[in-house]
Amino acid sequence: MVFAVVGLYVYRRLFKRTEPAPEYVHLNDTAQQCVGLHVTVAEDVTDNRTRVQVGDSYWVAYSEKPLKKGDSAKVVGVKDSLILIIE
Repeated sequence: MVFAVVGLYVYRRLFKRTEPAPEYVHLNDTAQQCVGLHVTVAEDVTDNRTRVQVGDSYWVAYSEKPLKKGDSAKVVGVKDSLILIIE
């Protein structure tokens, strides 16, 4: 019983301080992983909204620049984990 209590105390102290490595911070957040990527605009920008191609999928994107279909853009941020902000 004493070893279990001491072991639990040591285990909590050792593993409470560990932080994930920087490359694993956004492991389950696909939208955050897109920040910094260069994407292709799939539709003309209308009302500051468009769709962009990221790999083999399409994402809704927000842009204040008047981009045309086929233009290249860079993802600079994410809003609500669903909308990519491009420029």
